[in-house]
Amino acid sequence: MMALLIGGIVIMSLMSIAVPERRREIGVRRSVGAARGDSVQQFLLEAVLVALAGGLAGVLMGWGGMQIVTRYPDRGRCPAEFFSSLDRM
Repeated sequence: MMALLIGGIVIMSLMSIAVPERRREIGVRRSVGAARGDSVQQFLLEAVLVALAGGLAGVLMGWGGMQIVTRYPDRGRCPAEFFSSLDRM
């Protein structure tokens, strides 16, 4: 749930930066007849595409990480002596 909240905040900040930077483009589109809703629709579509691309990248990286971890299950395992030495502390 926290990841969704953070992802939403990141997308919101990206879009809030994109609008002022593209003010001239929005003005040109409005001058040739585009309605205000068209610009809003464009930015919403861009936000959805960024979210989908990020979600897909996260799923693929998670799947790839899972494949690596399950392929080499003994790597990174601590020896039993390590845990027994913790009991003495």
